[in-house]
Amino acid sequence: MVQISFAELREQYADYFARAASIYNVNPLLGRLYAYLLLSPQPMSLGELATTAGAAKSTVSVVIRTLEHYRLVDRQLVKGDRRDYFTARTDSALMLRELYDLFFSRELKYYEAANKTARQALETAPIEGDWPDQEQRALLIRRMTQLESFVNVMGDLLKQFMNASDKPVSPVEIIPIEVENE
Repeated sequence: MVQISFAELREQYADYFARAASIYNVNPLLGRLYAYLLLSPQPMSLGELATTAGAAKSTVSVVIRTLEHYRLVDRQLVKGDRRDYFTARTDSALMLRELYDLFFSRELKYYEAANKTARQALETAPIEGDWPDQEQRALLIRRMTQLESFVNVMGDLLKQFMNASDKPVSPVEIIPIEVENE
């Protein structure tokens, strides 16, 4: 195995995170900054992150705010220093619970409310005007029922996971993988 420097390792690690972010059409700098924070023994300031990433401080500031919004980094104060410092969050159970609360729980409520309102309207509206006939209504209600079932299953799975995440996680066997360069 070829020995590399820590700086080279950090850049390779950041490249992988940048590629992963790109898969989801997210700014690659988001992945890169998160990787730098993961491999930093101490909290990093915006200036340090900008220098390390070779990006403008203003750009790094915007991306860090995004990482904070998604609860992937924490802002920290360093005694005697007025600058903000950042660390990567790594408690996956806590991160998932917060993402669930921030996004999924609200989205599931919207789906439920939309389905309930639309179903009631389809079931009680007169068959006149632009309303679908009975057969078409039945089809639409079946579609909504299927979506509702999916939403309920996803909600139940997420809730079960959130409850299960309070329990200690058993050790996992780590299997090394090789990643080919593109």
